[in-house]
Amino acid sequence: LKPLLGLAMIAALTTLIYVHLDYYQVGAVMEQFRPGLPAPHEIRANGDVTIVDLDETSRLKEKLASEVPPVYEYDRTALEEARSDLKILFDALFIFSDEHDALLREKHFATATVAYARQTPPRAQASLRSLARGVLETVMAADARVEYEAMEQRALNLLRARLPEPDSVNLATQVVRGVLRPTWIVNETLTEKAREAARATVEPVTQTFRRGQVVVRKDAIITGTLLQQLKQTGLLTPAPITRVA
Repeated sequence: LKPLLGLAMIAALTTLIYVHLDYYQVGAVMEQFRPGLPAPHEIRANGDVTIVDLDETSRLKEKLASEVPPVYEYDRTALEEARSDLKILFDALFIFSDEHDALLREKHFATATVAYARQTPPRAQASLRSLARGVLETVMAADARVEYEAMEQRALNLLRARLPEPDSVNLATQVVRGVLRPTWIVNETLTEKAREAARATVEPVTQTFRRGQVVVRKDAIITGTLLQQLKQTGLLTPAPITRVA
């Protein structure tokens, strides 16, 4: 019984050693092939063999996916948030308090601009609020996607056209700029779905080898995907006494 146990232990240890060596047999030659290392031996086709170039196929898929433009959707909360921020800013400009002054400093309003706002008569203040709100709603409308810079320029043009005094234009411009935000945002889920559809249109890149043709040259760097293809096509098989880890 003891000799049998000893043999069993030796066999188990031998198996453990070879399991982690990842040796493969190419014809009658047993060599070690590992991803990222040079091929220790050339591999020739033992018949007509088609190899799928997974790396090139993947590269083409990602290239096509990168050309798919983002899918945008209208942000229905943007305008309501901008209206709320607009009221807060005008309140800070027209109503003195330490809290309001702190907010205006945070928003980088010049002292002269704040002084001008607080000297503005109540009726003119109400007019400025209404005008700025109208401009904001016009440029943030959902009718078409517009880049932020174009929205900002349109708002400035409208304010210049509708306000008589440069000081009023400067005040309203700074307020509107402070609350304006993009109304169209990228829908990541729909964008990725469109890119995945583009990837699916790419046909696998293949190369066919005839019997005896060199598939892998000695010292060529073995990639993980190439190693997988070689095993799948039977050009690279585990040595009889090992198991691939």
